[in-house]
Amino acid sequence: MQTILNGFDPEDAEGVEPIRVGQSRCVLLHAGTFYGPRSPLPLLKALARLQGQAEQEARRLLVVLLGRPEYNGRPLADAAREYGVEQLVRIVPLVPRRKSLSMMKGADVLLLFGQSGCEALASVPAKAYDYISFGKPVLAIGAGTEVCGILRKGGCKVWSVKQDDVNGLEGALQNIGAEYEKGEFQMQMPSGQALRFAWDNRASQLMSVLEKVALGFKRPRWPCSGSPVGS
Repeated sequence: MQTILNGFDPEDAEGVEPIRVGQSRCVLLHAGTFYGPRSPLPLLKALARLQGQAEQEARRLLVVLLGRPEYNGRPLADAAREYGVEQLVRIVPLVPRRKSLSMMKGADVLLLFGQSGCEALASVPAKAYDYISFGKPVLAIGAGTEVCGILRKGGCKVWSVKQDDVNGLEGALQNIGAEYEKGEFQMQMPSGQALRFAWDNRASQLMSVLEKVALGFKRPRWPCSGSPVGS
């Protein structure tokens, strides 16, 4: 058995202009929908804790939630207000894919939430490959080891935190803010590692597998020298 992973079209990444949502702040962007155990609440709680302990550090950050503006039927804006972090969060409703790619390209760090809030779940969403195509650092919250491994193979720096580890999440936010202040995110470019996930390389891998299958194929040997049985 051989697995051929998904990938991305380099022209999609190269063909969009970055859209910067927040000026002079470190932008952490999530593109997608929250539902069930895939929850934004631990992130909001960690932001609130950081704001309470180090307000200036918290104000370096802007979390952008791009997608359906609700979680389990409740507006995300209400949840942000409940935690007191409405000034640190920007809610952006659904936009066309091309614009979402532009917003990903303009962000400093991209957010990835686990499919079910369980690190063991083998879930690799297609947007992980979009993240690789931009060469962005990724804060993975409750994401599986599989997707984190793929992101690292694609050259992305990954902070991986369990969904219920609010202290660890707060620490990751502090580290991200400190690296932003040092200018670590200014020259983000996809590495050569990312190209292994380009669609033409995925197609080449598939072709190689099919060639091996074809070369290894042998005609069945009929039980007698006459016509095949049942002819």
